Amino acid sequence: MRRAIHALLNGDIGDSILINPYGLLIVLLAVFIITGIVFDFVQKRHTFRDWLKKAERKLANKYILAFIILLTILNWIWNTHKRL
Repeated sequence: MRRAIHALLNGDIGDSILINPYGLLIVLLAVFIITGIVFDFVQKRHTFRDWLKKAERKLANKYILAFIILLTILNWIWNTHKRL
């Protein structure tokens, strides 16, 4: 994943996705979470924190977790097949 994030930060979006699609997801999530935390801090509110708790409860659904696990396994197989 480190190589995918490095390629993304160097502007090679296509290479980053080919190396590991989770790299793009991690960077987007990091930007989203940092922006939400800064917004809550500046506004002195807990809007993002409350939304994050709701999202966490929804992700605890066994069907969503099974889907995420399946995607992770497929990603692992794909990366193994590419032999990177």
